[in-house]
Amino acid sequence: MAFNSKHHLVQNTEAIRLALQLQKTGKAPTQEQSELIRQYAGFGGIKAILLPLEDDKAWQTKADIELRPYVQILRDTIENEVGEQRAEEYWQSLKNSVLTSFYTPPAVIEAVGEAIRNTGFEATHFLDPSAGLGQFTDGFRRVGLPLSNPLLIEKDLLTATLLETLHGKTQVKQQGFEDISSRYLNTFDLVTSNIPFGDVAVWDATFANSKDKTKRQACRSLHAYFFVKAVDVAKEGGVVAFLTTDALMNSPTNEPIRQYLMRNTNLVSSVRLPHNLFTEFAGTSVGTDLIILQKDTQKISLNQRERLFIQSTRREYPSNQYYEDPSRIVHTKLQFDTDQYGKPAQIFTHQGGTEAIGQELKKMLDEDLGQYLKIVAPTEKARVSISKAPLTPQLDLFATIQPTPIIEPHPFEGIKYPHLKEGSLAEQNGEVGKVYELAEKKSLFRPLEVSKTQQAKVKSLIQLRDNYHLLYNFEQEFQAENAGLRQLLNESYDQFKQEYGELNRKENVGTVLLDPQGKELLALERVKDGQFLKADIFEQPVTFSKKQRIENAEDALLASLNWFGKVNVAYMQQISGQSQEKLLNQLPDRLLYNPIREEYQTREMLLSGNVFEKLQAVQDYCETHPEEKEALRTQAALQENQPEKVPFELLEFNFGERWIPTQVYQDYLSHLFDLPIRIQYAQSTDTFTVRPTRSTQSNAKITTEFAVQAQTRTYDGLDLAEYALLNTNPHITKKLYNGGQEVTVRDQEKTQLAASKIEQIRSQFPIWLNEQPKELKTDIEQRYNQLFNCYVKPQYDGQHQQFPHLNYKNLGIPSLYQSQKDAVWMLLQNEGGVADHEVGSGKTLIMCVAAYEMKRLGIVNKPMIIGLKANVHQIAETFQSAYPEAKLLYPQAGDFSPENRVKLFNDIKNNNWDCIILTHDQFGKIPQSPKIQQKTVQAELTNVELDLEVMRQQNNEVSKAALKGLEKRKANLTVEMSRINHQLKEKKDDVPDFQQMGIDHLLIDESHRFKNLMFTTRHNRVAGLGNQEGSQKAINLLYAIRTMQQRKDKDLCATFLSGTTISNSLTELYLIFKYLRPKELQKQNIVNFDAWAAVYAKKTTDFEFSVTNNLIQKERFRYFIKVPELAMFYNQITDFRTADMIGIERPKLNQKLVHVPPTPQQEDFIHKLMKFAETGDATLLGRPKLSEGEEAAKMLIATNYAKKMALDMRLLNPHYDDHPNNKVSQCAKKIAEHYEQTKQHKGTQLVFSDLGTYKPHQWNVYSELKRKLVEDYQIPPNEIKFIQECKNEAQRTKLFADTNAGKVRILVGSTEMLGTGVNVQQRIVALHHLDIPWKPSELDQRIGRGVRKGNEIAKLYGNQVHNYVYAVEKTLDNYKFNLLQNKSLFISQIKNSNLATRRIDEGSLDEKNGMNFSEYIAILSGNTDLLEKAKIEKRLGRLESDLLIYNKDVVQAKQRLEGKEQQANKGETQLKKVEADQIHLKKINAYDENGKLKGQLVIPDLDSKDSKEIGKKLIIIDKNNRNSEPKVVADLHGFKLEVTTITNFVEGYAQRENHFSVVSPNGIKYQHNGGQMPRTPEIAAQFVHNAIEKIPKIAEDQRKRVVDFKKDIEQLKEFVSKPWPHKQELAQLRQDLQQIERKIHDSLMEKVSETKEEQRKGVKVGRF
Repeated sequence: MAFNSKHHLVQNTEAIRLALQLQKTGKAPTQEQSELIRQYAGFGGIKAILLPLEDDKAWQTKADIELRPYVQILRDTIENEVGEQRAEEYWQSLKNSVLTSFYTPPAVIEAVGEAIRNTGFEATHFLDPSAGLGQFTDGFRRVGLPLSNPLLIEKDLLTATLLETLHGKTQVKQQGFEDISSRYLNTFDLVTSNIPFGDVAVWDATFANSKDKTKRQACRSLHAYFFVKAVDVAKEGGVVAFLTTDALMNSPTNEPIRQYLMRNTNLVSSVRLPHNLFTEFAGTSVGTDLIILQKDTQKISLNQRERLFIQSTRREYPSNQYYEDPSRIVHTKLQFDTDQYGKPAQIFTHQGGTEAIGQELKKMLDEDLGQYLKIVAPTEKARVSISKAPLTPQLDLFATIQPTPIIEPHPFEGIKYPHLKEGSLAEQNGEVGKVYELAEKKSLFRPLEVSKTQQAKVKSLIQLRDNYHLLYNFEQEFQAENAGLRQLLNESYDQFKQEYGELNRKENVGTVLLDPQGKELLALERVKDGQFLKADIFEQPVTFSKKQRIENAEDALLASLNWFGKVNVAYMQQISGQSQEKLLNQLPDRLLYNPIREEYQTREMLLSGNVFEKLQAVQDYCETHPEEKEALRTQAALQENQPEKVPFELLEFNFGERWIPTQVYQDYLSHLFDLPIRIQYAQSTDTFTVRPTRSTQSNAKITTEFAVQAQTRTYDGLDLAEYALLNTNPHITKKLYNGGQEVTVRDQEKTQLAASKIEQIRSQFPIWLNEQPKELKTDIEQRYNQLFNCYVKPQYDGQHQQFPHLNYKNLGIPSLYQSQKDAVWMLLQNEGGVADHEVGSGKTLIMCVAAYEMKRLGIVNKPMIIGLKANVHQIAETFQSAYPEAKLLYPQAGDFSPENRVKLFNDIKNNNWDCIILTHDQFGKIPQSPKIQQKTVQAELTNVELDLEVMRQQNNEVSKAALKGLEKRKANLTVEMSRINHQLKEKKDDVPDFQQMGIDHLLIDESHRFKNLMFTTRHNRVAGLGNQEGSQKAINLLYAIRTMQQRKDKDLCATFLSGTTISNSLTELYLIFKYLRPKELQKQNIVNFDAWAAVYAKKTTDFEFSVTNNLIQKERFRYFIKVPELAMFYNQITDFRTADMIGIERPKLNQKLVHVPPTPQQEDFIHKLMKFAETGDATLLGRPKLSEGEEAAKMLIATNYAKKMALDMRLLNPHYDDHPNNKVSQCAKKIAEHYEQTKQHKGTQLVFSDLGTYKPHQWNVYSELKRKLVEDYQIPPNEIKFIQECKNEAQRTKLFADTNAGKVRILVGSTEMLGTGVNVQQRIVALHHLDIPWKPSELDQRIGRGVRKGNEIAKLYGNQVHNYVYAVEKTLDNYKFNLLQNKSLFISQIKNSNLATRRIDEGSLDEKNGMNFSEYIAILSGNTDLLEKAKIEKRLGRLESDLLIYNKDVVQAKQRLEGKEQQANKGETQLKKVEADQIHLKKINAYDENGKLKGQLVIPDLDSKDSKEIGKKLIIIDKNNRNSEPKVVADLHGFKLEVTTITNFVEGYAQRENHFSVVSPNGIKYQHNGGQMPRTPEIAAQFVHNAIEKIPKIAEDQRKRVVDFKKDIEQLKEFVSKPWPHKQELAQLRQDLQQIERKIHDSLMEKVSETKEEQRKGVKVGRF
């Protein structure tokens, strides 16, 4: 029987009504009532539940409209039974069940129960963790499997109510499986369920905090979590039997979960069930597995079945190795199709229905359980004593033995200070003890049994603790000093010390740690020279900076800016003792008056930022206050500092930029589609919705010209417009038969057609925009300039800074570079930014001075520097040398051990450090504030909840898929919120988080190491975007920066320092902005990466055909537009300097590209590579045939082979020969030359290669190079070292020292190991690059090892460092090098704001995908003309393919045109007949004065004119008529009433019903009530009247329809007659191809002639 949504809704509603009524009365159900409740089947297949009942626009499909009244009845039923407020909770739980609830067919449950029963297995303790209505319990009992102690868990509120009604409250728990008590661990004999479907996360504190990585991973999805949790609660030998989605077995990401299961259980059975298993019960098709496991945590090995169980199959149609045996799958048919998510899948079905499925399953289970289930004889259960004493908290890293409180507790009557925690020490009625249940209204006090001496010490400690927290909390909250509380703190500490000694004395530590905040109290003392000293909090505030007395106007200005965030002249007077007039006279060029804010501001700040907004506001003010000279001076300064306007003509637009008003897109699409269109944009989900203004409207442009008719669905113009707005393309598939089996493949033609039409929509937008009235273009121009070209970068001049306390003598320098002063000044002014200075330009000192100055001037309170482990010691030494008296915290590695970490964190919190210096890794160990995480997640959750509401308010048609997606997102965010709330609840004050430490500025050295920040994007097929998931350390940094930004309500609050802020692509700029400029991005309507890319990037899409003729779509953000404004947005917060700009004394770079001719073996292999790229025949390369997955990555494989081949053939196969002229030989020769030339001064050289790195005991390029240097050039082997030989930091340090000393003269390594943080420059004379890195930053890092300050030996040899890049001809080397140079140039231009163009092309080669086939072949051939020919052929091939598809599209449009013309003719004919019927009725005067039809229906064998009698007669006719031919049964004004009997077959049974029509004198049939005769006689008698009265409306509708047909005909005629838009380009390309082919031919003929001439001359010479 097919799934019937309406039937299920009615059944579910009745079951719910009865259960709620029984719950209200407290009565138990009768057997009959129980059966009715058991008819409830959940809402897993009824997605109409998600639609809003109050919004008509949301109910679009016919199926949904039919279900709407039944959904309303369901909602009303719940409200009537439980009330409106409670009903909302039930309704929400019911919605949630749509995502996960699919009830199990009884035949499957009974098959499992019988199989277990037949083994004799005893299930004394039974658990169903997702019980539904208890189907497994009922089914097992029906087949005789005894269940004596069942526990049924059901999370869904509504389902749990029904479950309690059936099984009683004692057996049922309404909660999630994640909330099960820990007392149930290792308890259950049998755990079975149909676990919830759905890829949503779960929050379980024990799993999330587990050291077991697999348990942490399990929290990410329901199905994984249920299995791992079930193993926990099952006893040894217990059985877990779950029905689960096939994703658990198929997905490679679940391999760790499957490994965990196989390590801790024995595989009893695993059976794949058909996709149509749930079709009858839930109306859904879903892949399902039945997995049965037996717990065995002591197992030591896996059998073959279990090994297969772990392994996924990696191919287009995912599966599991275990199911490679088809006998493990219950099915009668296999199709290769897509699953419910549109992804390729094997679809198994069974034609026999659920009973047949159950029987087949039973056979398999009997066999499996009989063979693999171990039955253990029952033994006497061991008694386990469970202690009631409170456990030591898991997070307590310093757990100590505490006195056991044995006295009964009594109510706590003292003050419940906010700082008290569970178990805090307290005093009451002269006793000391601990307080518990602080969250409750009545807390408990449990006295401690201690000596009187110990009691007095505890009392003194309590007083000290309370005074400390009261002082700290007050000053943190009010940012004001409290001298009284500080005095009390000092007195209580002094008293304790006088009587008992320091807190950290050995005899006191135990007592202090009795309190949960004990470790924090121990941090009130710090050690110096072996003595315990008071922490800074005893003398001064540590949560904020105290205002300082400043003598000069400049320092007064700085202090004012950064203390108040503005120029506060009164404050400047106070701290300097000077009058306002005197101060302003000293600062004429530094300050301007801002009349809008009625305050002075610095010129740099007022004349920077969004100067458009500022000028407009000041101009408005000056118009009404022309007498104010200071305001007029400011207006003039702003006018002088406006950026040059970018005119409309120079702007390049993308369709879908979020800043352009949707009205513009509406007007464009209305023009394009020739139909009024409306567009809504939802910011929280960054989605566009395109709909006609009237939902029923459409035309031929939408349904034909801009539509793609795929096999499975039609993508009309509105659909493609949405894709175009988001710059994405649909994934279109079709079904084919291969070897008798149905398979789903990508529809190449339709995919390309969709892409072409989307590109047409996008490309026509700027053309249309350019044709619009001047007013619109002016408005767009102005809007753009105000949003993007509105920024001015201040010219920071730090020359005036004196830097008091800076010790130049210790640093060995007379002064800072001007660049360093400027950078520090910028950071002080902005409170952060980017110091983008070249390697070796003094970033370390910038960092140290900026941190100290921020602290000194009160800009920040606790700055923190974080750097690489290799550099951080040097940073600390520099800071200590620069500021010997500074209070610097530089922890050692041991301070971060678990036993010392908490004390260190409290040291940071309780002391007023001038600076704290940590490594990147150490910083990652600081816990981030859960409150900030909570705020961030809550904001996103609120956006998701509001977004749907906003869309509904805008009358947007919301798809069920969108609703389901939002519900899933909400569920996952709710789980994340639960995790954070748990973290807050469990938090201990003795482990301060980042927010509590008071750190208010971060300076991040080598900040590019944190570029791997998570971001979301729809462009998942675009190459070069990096890892969108991000790294944990990057996420931690983001939370830390957000903590500081939210505290100060501003951007920045952090300083990035790096010479390679942009390492490879301009897309990295977005991540910098995401960290540092979230508020500014928000102003530009940029809420995510896609919105940013829509403004600045242009995506290119290449379609290539693989060797198997599959279409491969390659996308990348190749072009960047609006580049000057993008550069300014970056430069506004950045100080960029190169070494040349700074004037650093360092060697010059003498770059040389060494061209290496290919060896004969390389020549031969190049031909093989070209053939492989063309055919995909991997055997040419000496490797097996490509797999399906490798086929898609063919060009990446080819690119990687080309890289290795260019370096050394032996990287491909050790059997290849060495060659005296290969790359390694050429490199060895150059090294030897410089070795000899600089022998006197022991010049050193670095060799870089990321390929062929050193591996002991096997052939590698490093060892080969060393062999050549030793054997061919007699260089001592001890002078040649590999960086990989160093196993620890001490060995690295020694190696670097030996290199600087000239003991090691040749050092070989990779970019990663020999790049950042390596200081070996003292003797470098040459650098060698055996391979070419992918990123400009990597080449810069390599070069920076030698070309930097401190290179003394290079000065003796022309003060230059030779830089050799070795490139083999006819390989990718030259292309990669040129690409690298271009990227480096563009990045430099961006940073300099020195751009001659508004667009940048980044190139087409990337590390992850290789390059395209045609360019690859051309480059390997070594002929640049061939490269040009390849580019032309590529574009030509695309256009010719587009033309073919276009012609097919035109043919289809012509067919539609013929159909429309026929419909129009037919419509006009029908309209004439309807109009004739109207004339006929008027002629015979058929209407009364009110416009109602007169007369009574005439029935041949009925004389009565009574309407009731007429109606009865019609009802009798309806009942008795069984004529399949039309029969006239009545007449009115010449209109005949006909009845016809129609027979339908439903589930094999004939069902007959009569259909009534009213036939006019002109032959038109009119309908009423769907042709059904009403059952009420009075209404039935009016059937014909009602039908005839519709004629005027029918005529009007038909006229409109004819007009629409004619309009469609005009549009279709225009489309089929329109010339193809690329016709001229195609002709030009064909002409260009002929020219380049002639040029290549002439070139070849010239070479042939030259060869013949050489041969001729050679023969002549031979004769003489």
